[in-house]
Amino acid sequence: MIDEEEEGVSLADIFRVIWGRKLLLGIITLVTTIILTVGVLFIYNPKKRVYTAQFELSFTGSDSNIYPTGRAFKYKDMTSEEKLKQVISSNEKYSFLDAEKIVENNNIDIVRVDEDKTENKNNNKYKITIVGLTKGSKDVYRSLVKDLVKLTYTDIEKNIDSIHYVEDVKKCKEYKNYDKSLVFLQNQYNSLTTKYTDLINKYGSTYVVNDKSLSSYVADIDSYFSSVSFESLLNTAKQNAFVSDVNKYNEYIKLETASLKKEYKDNKNILKNLNEQYEKLTSTTNAPKDSLSSIITKITEYTEKNAIIENQMMDFGFKINTAGDDFDSSGRTFEFNQDFDNLVNESYDKLLKFYEDYDKNIRKIYNDQTALSYSKNSVIEQSGTINPIIAVAAGVVLGLIIGGIVALIVDHDKLNQENKKEKENEEVKA
Repeated sequence: MIDEEEEGVSLADIFRVIWGRKLLLGIITLVTTIILTVGVLFIYNPKKRVYTAQFELSFTGSDSNIYPTGRAFKYKDMTSEEKLKQVISSNEKYSFLDAEKIVENNNIDIVRVDEDKTENKNNNKYKITIVGLTKGSKDVYRSLVKDLVKLTYTDIEKNIDSIHYVEDVKKCKEYKNYDKSLVFLQNQYNSLTTKYTDLINKYGSTYVVNDKSLSSYVADIDSYFSSVSFESLLNTAKQNAFVSDVNKYNEYIKLETASLKKEYKDNKNILKNLNEQYEKLTSTTNAPKDSLSSIITKITEYTEKNAIIENQMMDFGFKINTAGDDFDSSGRTFEFNQDFDNLVNESYDKLLKFYEDYDKNIRKIYNDQTALSYSKNSVIEQSGTINPIIAVAAGVVLGLIIGGIVALIVDHDKLNQENKKEKENEEVKA
């Protein structure tokens, strides 16, 4: 007896049937590859495409979130709607972009990152991310990022160029008398020496800017003002009653002394009332110590105020009268002295020149400290998409699978007949 064994369709039979339909297999594979590749390139990739650009932007004040002039620096403004509109309107290649919609849909964002790419608010490294924008090429978005960052870089340069401390010195001309202008200029001189001290503390005395060390600039300033200072000029003006304009100064005195006299008398009345309160409290037993202490403090305060007024009135040519409640003219007269005025103007011009040098120096230093660099030479990186080659390969594989399945379905009966015939032949041979 011959044992009968039920056998299934062999792998060779399957491949033979599929290969018999190679034209169908090729058509299906080609169509599948085209459909998958087109879908990836024009549907999947545009939706999943992510552009990132990392860069470092450092400048004086960036660590403290301020521009060199002290104005607040907000790095989020680099990708603001306003900045996007500026860039988009600057070039026709961005015409397909809508700044308002980009911001509304959160298609662009910027964060500060550290070396490990984790969020950090205290450094100068940034990452711009662009997502969900289906139109435009990588080159366009590379250009967009560079233009956005360049706007902020230009803002920094403009901010530095706006530094002109010399303009503050020129405000001296608004004062019409020496007792105001010379005090102002002395303060400006003190400020200048402090500014250079700060620079030396930060960069060192030998730091060279505009072909000269910081210590040399300080030495020049000290050399000139060691022989003449605004403080000494002010003392000379007071001692000799020198003024820059006699008529204007007399008008100024008239207004100032009227105000000072009124304040002096008001303070006198307050002091009288305070003294009366103090005498009344001390005449009673168990007077509250807190109340007495408060009255004494106020008496001291108003007494000092009037002492200051008395000194000011003396400078203006007045002295306290015998009654001690008003002022009389001391007979002092003010005059204009050309030699003295020339010396004041010479010192003013010298200070102005020193400030002009400082302005140039600080702008040069700040510009040298401003730097922009991208972490990649390509500026921008693209991710989140499928490589077209992989899409084609996947399409071929999927097409072959689908084509093979279709071929087997079409030739199902033929495959069964061949299998049956093969079994019969084997039985006959047996």
